[in-house]
Amino acid sequence: MTTISQVNQGNSYITFLGGLGNMEPLLYEANLIPNFYVRKLKESRLMGVFTPQIILRMYQKISSPIKTPSYMPQISVYYRFGETNRLGDYTVFARFAHHSNGQEGDF
Repeated sequence: MTTISQVNQGNSYITFLGGLGNMEPLLYEANLIPNFYVRKLKESRLMGVFTPQIILRMYQKISSPIKTPSYMPQISVYYRFGETNRLGDYTVFARFAHHSNGQEGDF
């Protein structure tokens, strides 16, 4: 089930001199997505994943500022129907997520 969850969780990356899809010129963008798995056994049908995702960006400006990071904590729950990790088993998941730019008020 860990492999199935990795498909839905995303990958960490670091880009230099651009970023992925940003309008403002960047020196770098780092998207850190560590996944922490919670389950009783490797063969368990129920599994939780805690992901404290953080995005850091340094802009190409005179002082090279790092603006407030984006925080996106997520809790995902996976449940596998079936007794084994067979290819034909069905897995459902639910995710609770929050996106914060680290500042008060709407952004």
